[in-house]
Amino acid sequence: MATSPLDPLQLSRYQVRIAADFHESYAELVLREAESVRREEGPRREPPAAFVEAASAYRLAGQWRLLIDPAGARGPLLRAADLLTAAGLAFGAFLRASVEPAGVEPFTRSAWMRRLVQHGSVADTIGREEGPADDLLGHAQQQAYLLLACAALNRPGYGEAERLASFAAESPHLRGVVPMGSLGMPVRMFWSLALNLLDRHDDRAASSYLATLSELSRRTPGRSISPWRIR
Repeated sequence: MATSPLDPLQLSRYQVRIAADFHESYAELVLREAESVRREEGPRREPPAAFVEAASAYRLAGQWRLLIDPAGARGPLLRAADLLTAAGLAFGAFLRASVEPAGVEPFTRSAWMRRLVQHGSVADTIGREEGPADDLLGHAQQQAYLLLACAALNRPGYGEAERLASFAAESPHLRGVVPMGSLGMPVRMFWSLALNLLDRHDDRAASSYLATLSELSRRTPGRSISPWRIR
């Protein structure tokens, strides 16, 4: 008898569906309230903080739906990506590139790269253009998310990929210890993964990805994953 993927979590499909519906409803409530405030106070110059709160709820809804309805998870995950992007957070680009890479237009990908190279950690050493500071991209975690998104969408060995690899190789984040993600893994792990994705040798990217999964599994309660057992 086949084992349900929900069995180790001790969850039923009903419980998962209720959790997903709750988070999605909460996201819609937050956006309705934000729109009500906007009508009363007038349009704001900056996107409201509610965008981030609603995006977090949509992301959680999508994660829950992935357990029982992968196709149905795309909608809330992409909605979260749009809201995070509107709020200026590079995690939105990472989320969209993860969920729907084929839907990212070339000009969008190029815009992400320009933003990273212009405002990233070593921008001053590679000819930063004059312009307003990008305070949100000043965070190492946001730079890493944007780098991963761009690395995943570029073909190794070609112009934009080579430029991106040169940028990433000069970054202090390649040795950084800033915690990233819910498990607090050092940023250097994700930075190295992005560099390997940009390498012309596909086996390096695959090995790096498996090693990252293995390390993450060791930090997660429960059974760990060995890269040698993955087929």
